[in-house]
Amino acid sequence: MQEEKKYPFGYFKSLCIFFGFIIMSGVGIPLSIVYKNMSIIGIGLAVGILAGMLIGEAIEKKYASKNRLRPMNEKEIKNKKTQIKILMLVGLLGFMALLYFQLT
Repeated sequence: MQEEKKYPFGYFKSLCIFFGFIIMSGVGIPLSIVYKNMSIIGIGLAVGILAGMLIGEAIEKKYASKNRLRPMNEKEIKNKKTQIKILMLVGLLGFMALLYFQLT
């Protein structure tokens, strides 16, 4: 019998947040262009991240009840910290680009 795969804590939450971010960016950016209101981008992103967190948390509870989650190892922790730093840098650059285009 094949052993069931175990996932690290936070795996599904991160995955769902990522997909919520991407999907709502794809919806928020065109809407902000159509309505000429850039604040719709931020609202779409916030809704996508919130929905991703809620869905990911529900999936993690389901997997935790089946004992299919495990603690993250050192390599995974280091990778996650690197990913967070990269995302913060990309977010800062995106914010500065939006400011630049708003001011010109």
